[in-house]
Amino acid sequence: MKKLLSAILALLMVLSCVGITAIAEEDIRIVIDGKYQSYDVMPVIENSRTLVPMRGIFETLGAAVNWDGDTQTVMAAKGDIVVMLQIGNTTAWVNGEAKTLDVPAKIISDRTMVPARFVSEALGCKVEWDELKRRVFINSPSLHEEGVKALNGKKVLFAGNANLYHSRVVINKKTLDQASRTDVQGAFYQLCKSNGLDVKITNWCFANHKIADIFSGKPCSVSATCKDEIHENYLTDKNYDYVVLSPAEGEDVEESIDYIMSFFREANPDTKFILLGSAMQYGFNKTGKIYEEVISAYERIEKKGVKIADWGKVASDSVKYGVEGISEYFDNYSYVVKDGENPNLLAGFTAQIMAYCAITGEKAQDQPHDFYFDTKLVPDIDIPGYVEYYYYNGDKDTISGKIFDSEESMDAFKKFIDQHMDGTYKAPEKPFAQKPEESEESLVKVACAGDSITFGTGIKNGRHTYSYPALLAQKLGEGYKVSNFGRSGYCVSKASDKTYWKTTEYKDFLGMKADIVVIMFGTNDMRTDRWLGSDVTGGVALKDTYVDDYCALIESYRAVNPDVKVYIMIPPALNTAEGADRPRERMPEEVIPRIKEVAEKAGANIIELYPLFDDKAELFADTLHPNNEGAEIIAEKVYQAIINNK
Repeated sequence: MKKLLSAILALLMVLSCVGITAIAEEDIRIVIDGKYQSYDVMPVIENSRTLVPMRGIFETLGAAVNWDGDTQTVMAAKGDIVVMLQIGNTTAWVNGEAKTLDVPAKIISDRTMVPARFVSEALGCKVEWDELKRRVFINSPSLHEEGVKALNGKKVLFAGNANLYHSRVVINKKTLDQASRTDVQGAFYQLCKSNGLDVKITNWCFANHKIADIFSGKPCSVSATCKDEIHENYLTDKNYDYVVLSPAEGEDVEESIDYIMSFFREANPDTKFILLGSAMQYGFNKTGKIYEEVISAYERIEKKGVKIADWGKVASDSVKYGVEGISEYFDNYSYVVKDGENPNLLAGFTAQIMAYCAITGEKAQDQPHDFYFDTKLVPDIDIPGYVEYYYYNGDKDTISGKIFDSEESMDAFKKFIDQHMDGTYKAPEKPFAQKPEESEESLVKVACAGDSITFGTGIKNGRHTYSYPALLAQKLGEGYKVSNFGRSGYCVSKASDKTYWKTTEYKDFLGMKADIVVIMFGTNDMRTDRWLGSDVTGGVALKDTYVDDYCALIESYRAVNPDVKVYIMIPPALNTAEGADRPRERMPEEVIPRIKEVAEKAGANIIELYPLFDDKAELFADTLHPNNEGAEIIAEKVYQAIINNK
């Protein structure tokens, strides 16, 4: 065998032969061991079979390739494997054993093309064709050997922050509440399944809890949903191979780590522990400052035998410096959804892939990054719905969607993760991606505040393009910057169970210091249990506080910009049925008079929408929200008010 290998290796030369041509399927990509490949001749489809470039793939997989022009024969060798095939022949030989090809090897643009399945037959690789994504996935036999050894058949427990583990799991455009989430949902589960690993995962995560709350051994007082429960009592099985801890914001894990480790090691002395760092502890969404005390605590915890997967440092460094190979600027919202606090897909991807690599010892660069979107793993997962409903932050879009859409960006980001995992990361002298400079001093800034009508609920084909603030921006054109600070379901009244005053949108609304504000509230305040008072308002009837609270909101804006022009809108007529919790007559009889009172007291301009929508069901997407045509009408009305009142 060694003599044969030596002979083959000695004959290495460049493939050279002119053959039959075919039309390349340019959108087909080859992914080998998690990395996208680029060859001078890419895959083609012929007779329903995908043909791939043999030399490029075999050499990527570490095989030596030789071409014999006299016999039109390709020979390759890797380790103890010797492969031979002849152009036009449906029989190939692997270590002397005949293998039948679906279609014969052929030459296209001077390159030998073979059926993708032959790679599996020849080198023992796992080859899969994804018709939807138009990808040829090839994994070498040894790629996940250590990962399988470390994880396959093992038990993993996640404890701590619920949202980070699930990464805001969205099913049919709705986030799952805590009770609905299961062990087989979330980034870590999807990553393991995409790598073919059979892992039993236990979700022991609780919203708003610290790790110490879960393992306190005392009755819980954190949340009404688990009030007086002793969480430890419900974890009857303590025998886990791996325990992954996700701290809450500002939590000092060092205080409880000894107890937690002994808690599990009583059942399994070999239990291993991984601690996911917290981005919030680094203040990445504030100043990007790295807290030295956090790093010191992690170093002490690591000496106890806990593996640190510090995704918070990844988040902090990407915000401070950007990521080499990614042109997008990572701003303060890059790792959170629109509420400005809860983790988004990029946060979940970063944390869970680091946990996976900490356990297996594998590289992030060798992992897939599109497992989030694989409906074979989670059939009902709805990533487009997730991005549409949860990513937008007023006038700031998180960049996660853009990064996930780019294979090159994800490859660069995974390299960035690996550098943090192996300690080779060094901060650049200057950021890779600079924050876009905005000449806002020359722009007229327009801030739109309100509820779901402003936010864009009910809008088809993307609220970022067709909500009324987005359409207003298009109409005003250059010289204006229009920002959407709408928050679905919220009220202007302070006593409401959902008061706009306590939202991130309100803080950003003030922070913009706009020249013009356009405000629309009332549709949610007028809901019967709020308007007349009930438990949800602490007994306060919002009809009695609506005017004062609305005026106070306007005055709070004048406190940051005394020269602001204020427009308040009378909402569209409702399209509700008789007897609804928002009676149609309440708007003209009770709400509109109060809005006019607000305008008079606060010195605000009124934009009247009610008559434009009265008895026009065709302008509504449902009983409350104007559709695209309705949004166009609102945008035009606001546009005319602004340009005619300069």
